Amino acid sequence: MSSRSLWFVIPAFGRFELTGVCLRQLRRTCDALVAAGVFASAVVAGDDGNLVTAAALGFEVVEQANMPLGRKWNDAFARAAGLGADYVVPFGTDNAVDWRVLAEGLPAAGEVSAFRRSSIVSPDGSRIVELRISYEGGSGVRVFPTGLLEPLRFRPVAESRTRACDGSARKRLQVAWGRRLRWVYRDQHPLQILNFKSAVQLNPFGGVASAYGVAERPFALDVVAGMFPAVFVDELDAYYAAAQAGLVAA
Repeated sequence: MSSRSLWFVIPAFGRFELTGVCLRQLRRTCDALVAAGVFASAVVAGDDGNLVTAAALGFEVVEQANMPLGRKWNDAFARAAGLGADYVVPFGTDNAVDWRVLAEGLPAAGEVSAFRRSSIVSPDGSRIVELRISYEGGSGVRVFPTGLLEPLRFRPVAESRTRACDGSARKRLQVAWGRRLRWVYRDQHPLQILNFKSAVQLNPFGGVASAYGVAERPFALDVVAGMFPAVFVDELDAYYAAAQAGLVAA
């Protein structure tokens, strides 16, 4: 057993098919991290059938209403801390991450590993846009040493928040510590973090692409085939085929 443990913290709601694809890939990501010497798992918080999927994959689950979103995030953070996490990583049910950027980028005490580069895929699976996130902290996928959250009782987000929870956590942590957080950017490539957009969500594809997009191209599965497992690519293929046929909600 590794002496280091990393836990993803994930609020889940709806989008059952896409969530299933991404959680199964997260299970493979955790297994790859374990093989590399970092114990990894996830806490999934929600109140719907996504918890059944998460539990079947061996993840911890927390039952909590979808809103306010801040409370749901905090429940996941606090559960991970209670399970002895050395690092916590806020994550989405529509995300995938290259495990290598995490294994090679664990932060030192007092630092936060962050990423400015990521890519988003349109709801119909036809386009992919490379992003460069300019603001402090970059992408919402960040690696926090769990001890950094202790002054806020491991509940870093304002409980009543319904959106912008990553910004809330950043500001509250800076106030709690009386200083700016020490961000260490550990980017390796534009596909290191993937976000598969849905038709209806808090941060839609078009708005994010307009604000932070630096390159756009048609999305073909061979774009990610060399970076992620073949089984994940096959599941994405099946998901987008079903979405285009109207069999699942994109």
